[in-house]
Amino acid sequence: MSRPRGATRRVAAAFTLIEILISVLILGLGLLGLGALFPVVLREQRIGTDNILGVVVTNNVKAALPHMELNALLQGWNPTDPRDVWRDWRWHTSDGSAELDGDDYELGQWWVPEVDDNGDSLWGDPNTANLQVLVPLRSRLYPSAGPEARRPQYVWDIAVHRAPDFIAGNSSRNDPLRVAIFVRRVDPRIRFTPGPDRSLLRTFVDRGLPASEWRLPVGRQAGNSDLPTLDGTNGSGGVAYSEPIVADRGVDWQFDMTIPAAQGPGRYISNIDINNPSGRGRLMAQPNQRLVDNLGNIYTVEAVERDVGAASNRWRVRINPPIPESLRTNAADRPRVVQFVFTPQVPAGVAVVEVLR
Repeated sequence: MSRPRGATRRVAAAFTLIEILISVLILGLGLLGLGALFPVVLREQRIGTDNILGVVVTNNVKAALPHMELNALLQGWNPTDPRDVWRDWRWHTSDGSAELDGDDYELGQWWVPEVDDNGDSLWGDPNTANLQVLVPLRSRLYPSAGPEARRPQYVWDIAVHRAPDFIAGNSSRNDPLRVAIFVRRVDPRIRFTPGPDRSLLRTFVDRGLPASEWRLPVGRQAGNSDLPTLDGTNGSGGVAYSEPIVADRGVDWQFDMTIPAAQGPGRYISNIDINNPSGRGRLMAQPNQRLVDNLGNIYTVEAVERDVGAASNRWRVRINPPIPESLRTNAADRPRVVQFVFTPQVPAGVAVVEVLR
């Protein structure tokens, strides 16, 4: 059929190759931007969960800890003896790093109970065998009951000190005993052999499994490093528990608080060596890190900055709330901050509770 005179052929509109390539490029850039949001969303979701569950776990431990029946766990415990684990901690008289009475602990310095490769924490008097208590790892996990107990989400640990009175002539054994509670999320990169009889809990507590399958809720690197592995191992084929860290003012990495008032009075902990091989400075300076001083005050790290006027490898952290000027003194006869205790991982919850007056 012939086309009528004067009629024109209609050509269907189409995209050129260049237009298609530009569209693909724009789509790709959009997908890349969307992909970059996922880690941020997951991180914020985890922080939000920790802000809720972490506080719940912390409050539960804080309420239960002073009433825990620890006497029944004493090795060789005599039921007629009225002393309990908390009082034994107060009554240390022997010399050594575990002692909580004497000049070494008169300023409220913290002592962290040892945690073994099974995750069990040694409480009480480490110098006296029949006054020691191994608090099982299972009892420090959350959830600890119900179907969810097969996959714990949090673990808690403690540090212990005597509330200081800063009176040199008074024995610290007469000061109240307080506990700092640290709740941490279980390492996120833990892997274990799946199966109907296998669970995350079992890899933590069943030492009948092959040693290569053992895991701990919070692992740290082998050797003298405090850096966490985040996979429940020590990074060298074994396990090592990531315990809370104690840092002394002017001793560990020479951190201090002598920042000029013009830079924000009490807002900084300064002179931190974040390149120290132990990793402690780096861990202390993590944003949102929680630091507990020897007076029982809790601070949050807001930011890390290069230390003005210090050596090139020194840094400072801005904290909230500020440390009052009166507590930044070096005067020997006055209340002052001389120490911090914290965890290698940013904790989900922190609290201080008095367990014995």
